[in-house]
Amino acid sequence: MKNNYDIFKILNPNENTELTILSSNDLNKIIDLLDKYHLELRKSIGNYSNDTAGFEFEFEDADENKIINDMIKNNYKVQGYKIYEDDSIPDGYEICTPILNVSNINWNRIKDLCYIIKRNGYIGNNCGGHIHIGAQILENKKNSVTNFATLIIAYENVLARFFYGNFINERLAMHTYAPPVANDWYDEYLHFESFFYSKYSCNDIINILSGYHKKNQFINLSYANYLGVNEINNTFEYRAPNGTLDPIIWQNNLNLIIKLMKYCNKTDFNLEIVENRIKKNILFFGDYKYYRSVHLEAAIEFCDLIFDNNLDKIYFLRQYLKDKNITDSKVLVLSKKFTETPYNDNDVV
Repeated sequence: MKNNYDIFKILNPNENTELTILSSNDLNKIIDLLDKYHLELRKSIGNYSNDTAGFEFEFEDADENKIINDMIKNNYKVQGYKIYEDDSIPDGYEICTPILNVSNINWNRIKDLCYIIKRNGYIGNNCGGHIHIGAQILENKKNSVTNFATLIIAYENVLARFFYGNFINERLAMHTYAPPVANDWYDEYLHFESFFYSKYSCNDIINILSGYHKKNQFINLSYANYLGVNEINNTFEYRAPNGTLDPIIWQNNLNLIIKLMKYCNKTDFNLEIVENRIKKNILFFGDYKYYRSVHLEAAIEFCDLIFDNNLDKIYFLRQYLKDKNITDSKVLVLSKKFTETPYNDNDVV
């Protein structure tokens, strides 16, 4: 199927349109055209030579020997990709990438690995998808740390739906293995101003937010030991509620994480807008039904804050909106296709 690029006639991918000031009529045109555009795998997501990342692919009901043989045949084992059993997934496994330099990620290798897993396993209701980003991405400044936490609190519901990936809801196991953090972090947010005038270091604040090394959270801070320092196992872990075997979604997830983190370092971080969004969301922290819903105003506001080009905004909004459907189902519901990656029988139980 030939892709429809009419969205680029309204939103030049190389420009930076402020979506929040557009009329309702213009926004509706954009949303209509987004429905007709399928995301494509990009060769690169930018020049981030100092940034590192690692992926954890969870899948189930797999033939381990076939996957290992395919990995060996295609040199994944030689390049440091490792496969483990995963106790949280019945007959499940996890493949971890080596540390990847973001600028040099070979996305075709990620795509091929997804296909290897698809041939031998599937994404089911027990699978998540985790991304580690090197903690050097966040500057060792109290403003950067509190900006980061404030941004997550304000837009966690938007982030959750985006990270649902191919699906329009979260897997039930999210409640156990990747629960929301906004409610807990909000308790600390009330003390952020006092943190600036206290003996607390940036890492002390990170430890407080992480629940003193509580790992099973939507965003796990327990590995972030030294902000601004490139060191092995020194990472922020984003525990996407749902797994995926779509390389475009892996790429889009990483792009969002990088842009979000880098925005928190900026001197023009718009704290007023972010704190106003917290006031609007305060009654809904951790409400899974609310997180499943589409909140277009908040998503567009978030878009304008962290992205500096229309292509990123298009990619973000397309994955966030998906097919705009919502569900009360307790099992995963696949969205209508919105990427160029074909669905097949192994995409979901």
